[in-house]
Amino acid sequence: MSRSSRFWLPAAGLLACLSLTAPAMAHETSDCTAVPQSRWLPVAQVKQHLLKQGYQIRKIKVSGSCYELYGRDPKGKRGEFFFDPSNGKLKFTDD
Repeated sequence: MSRSSRFWLPAAGLLACLSLTAPAMAHETSDCTAVPQSRWLPVAQVKQHLLKQGYQIRKIKVSGSCYELYGRDPKGKRGEFFFDPSNGKLKFTDD
C-alpha cells in the first residue's frame, strides 16, 4: 500500500462517518421560532399541556429557540421532541 493511500483511506472513512451524522445534527441548529424569548410560554405551562396530550416527559429543556423534550409521545414512541415555545406546537423529532 502506498504512503498516500494509507492517508486517504482513513480520511475517506472519517468523511463517510461524518456524512451519516449530519442529518441528526441538522435539527440541533434548527430554529423553532423567531418570537423573542420574552414572549415564550413558560416551560411549566407547555409541560402541563403536553402531559394532557399524553406525552411522557423524562426531561424538558431550552435548546436554541426550541423546547426540547426527552420522553415518549402519546403512542409510546421514545425520542427527542422539539416544540415551538411560543405556542407549544411540535416542530420536529429526533428518534
